[in-house]
Amino acid sequence: MGIEARGLLVVAALVALVSVAGAEFHASVLATMGIYALLGLSLVILALSGQVSLGHAAFMGLGAYASALLVARTGLHPAAGLIAGLGVSGAAAWLIGSATSSLRGHFLALTTLAWGIALAVCFRAAADWTGGASGLAGIAPFTLFGQSLSAPRPMALLSWGCALLVVFAILRVQRSRTGRALGAVRQQEVMAESFGISVSGVRLWTFVVSAMVAGWAGGLYAHYLGFISPSPFDLSGSIKGLMIAVVGGELSAMGALAGTGIVEGLNWVLQAVLPAVSSTASSLEPLFYGVLIIAVMLFFPEGLWTRLDRALATRGTRPGGVALPSRAGAAPGEAGEPLLDVEAVGVAFGGVKALSDVSFRLHRGEVLGLIGPNGAGKSTCFDVISGVNARHAGRVRLRGEPLAQARAAGGLARSFQHTRLLEDRTVLDNVMLGAFRRTRSGVLAAVFGRDAKDEARVAASARDCLARVGLDAHAQRLVETLSLGERRLVEVARALMADPEVLLLDEPAAGLRRADRERLVALIRALRAQGCTIVLVEHDMDIVMALATRVVVLDRGRLIADAAPAAVRRDPRVIEAYLGMGDEAC
Repeated sequence: MGIEARGLLVVAALVALVSVAGAEFHASVLATMGIYALLGLSLVILALSGQVSLGHAAFMGLGAYASALLVARTGLHPAAGLIAGLGVSGAAAWLIGSATSSLRGHFLALTTLAWGIALAVCFRAAADWTGGASGLAGIAPFTLFGQSLSAPRPMALLSWGCALLVVFAILRVQRSRTGRALGAVRQQEVMAESFGISVSGVRLWTFVVSAMVAGWAGGLYAHYLGFISPSPFDLSGSIKGLMIAVVGGELSAMGALAGTGIVEGLNWVLQAVLPAVSSTASSLEPLFYGVLIIAVMLFFPEGLWTRLDRALATRGTRPGGVALPSRAGAAPGEAGEPLLDVEAVGVAFGGVKALSDVSFRLHRGEVLGLIGPNGAGKSTCFDVISGVNARHAGRVRLRGEPLAQARAAGGLARSFQHTRLLEDRTVLDNVMLGAFRRTRSGVLAAVFGRDAKDEARVAASARDCLARVGLDAHAQRLVETLSLGERRLVEVARALMADPEVLLLDEPAAGLRRADRERLVALIRALRAQGCTIVLVEHDMDIVMALATRVVVLDRGRLIADAAPAAVRRDPRVIEAYLGMGDEAC
């Protein structure tokens, strides 16, 4: 049993004990903490996709007002009103998220701050509906079999039951195909897109789900207190939710529970102690919260629970299973048939032409070396072939199909010049990410445990790919502990996991020691012997000449040679492009 599972059991036991045997006051505090735990969890969900919101309490307000008004004006059962409030919060988030999906970093944070303030102003301005600053009273409580749940004890069990369900769902998703996609979107957007993950799509649905959880908290808040006003849903409410997430660990569901306990616990302590010290001491309350945040940032920058998890957690092995089927099982084309066509490709950045009328063809089973001096256009050409750069003249086709269609079908996979891996994940997780296009299990399958067979099959295939690159013994190591050579091999294994028709390697030997280079050369030779078709961009000419069956040479954005390695070595244009240094330069 992992630390998260043990933590969930401990929290559930404590909640049950206090709710049943504790004082009424303690149960009421616990009920409020459960509601704010949901708000903190909504921000954790958002952070998993690399987003932050400074106005998330506004969605809590939308859920609260929508549920309260629907119940009051239509006679809906409070439970139905709560569900409707979730829908209102989610719809608002979809509209806002669609408009802001292209924003990143502080631009997104400032935008969320703006609409958070705007919604809080709307709550006050719509006085005929919301009661304005005076608030809305007489909200019907939740009932079960005709019995009210507005008392602190049942509400503590209800709010914490909801919070623990959300924690359980997040933990399940984090260990799934969707969790790997979330990590890729958060840490490496370009890499995520290259393996078929829609960055904007993932960010949007994460934003919507996060807002719905915040709306869930708002509905519970409204029907528990029986009264709501705009003040809990303005900037101060959003900051409280953000503090809960940050103190516990913004990427940790259990951290949100720990953060709730600390922030809400401090709140109740300050409210009890400060008035006893002085009638004006309560104005110092924000100071204590500021000190708490500064201390966490200095000593526990990843959050308190994250530090505890890293110290105590043990990482188990994945279940085995039958490996995913590969393209090798499909009927291959004739050996040497044309596979990739690059036709009259041109790329310009402003007035600078990075590529001009570049054309060449890749045949099945080849290792094509793409070389040239610095500034020749190799990286630009590689980005066009891999689909990263879609703004170009000419066209690229794979087996006669447009490149975008071929990428969607998983026909291409690549490594990167500067390794792009998920640092906080294991080697096995990183390689499993390569199968994203080849699998279909979604969020609901992960939450309800319906993806176990798929995960076992993907894990088995990932171990096979690791064995091909000689890293099967390192499957459970964290990527951040690997050497550069091992990291590059992990990228190759991840690309192989995608089972591509064309494997694109971008300077795989850059920065490697001699022993690692020899290991890489042996690997590429073995891959070619297994039938892989490879495009290799590399500065080390010894490696290119040893591996390539054909070499394409670029200079100043133009193709100057396309021939066998021996012919390229003797080509006067290639010799001149390499500063006239002769064979040694090639």
